[in-house]
Amino acid sequence: MTLRVTFDTNVLDYACRPERYPKDPRDIGKIKRALENGDIEGFYSVTMLTIEGVMNRDRAKVFGDTRIDIAEESVAPIDPMKIPQDVRERFGDGEWEEVRVEMRASQPGRQPLHPEVRRRVQAAKALGIKVLKDPPRIGAYELTDPDGDWYLDNGAGPERSAWTTRIHEVVRAIEARGVGMGSGEGARTTER
Repeated sequence: MTLRVTFDTNVLDYACRPERYPKDPRDIGKIKRALENGDIEGFYSVTMLTIEGVMNRDRAKVFGDTRIDIAEESVAPIDPMKIPQDVRERFGDGEWEEVRVEMRASQPGRQPLHPEVRRRVQAAKALGIKVLKDPPRIGAYELTDPDGDWYLDNGAGPERSAWTTRIHEVVRAIEARGVGMGSGEGARTTER
């Protein structure tokens, strides 16, 4: 049976490049061997690249200067028969339109990944470790990996829909406990 492990940023390097830590008294090389043998299927979060990939000293500037560029929107009619039946029953069979707006995050102060982060990512890829995509949230990154070389495939159609539904169930459960995005000032204000 293959063990699936999500590596925290702090331990990913130990798992992928144990040779960098010759004085570590633990046998950390066994993790790399297990990855090489297929006994462990490894993953790490995309935030290692999108957030932690920005050096600490640069984060305030990079994230403070982040802006959203919005392209001109397009509007096109939709055949009502392409709308799910339950939606048509609720909102009617009238004229439907699709509005598309392309937004891109721009971070002019962002530097290329630090060479050590790049080497860690390359070592992880060589061991078959995949990147976990962010949960589908408004404003999240849209990542494409047509060959499936880098990112865990979250499926398509019903499989992707089930993944998305499960993600939102988990997010709601976390926020119901007063943590996560639900713990912000806005969440407390709406409860009053």
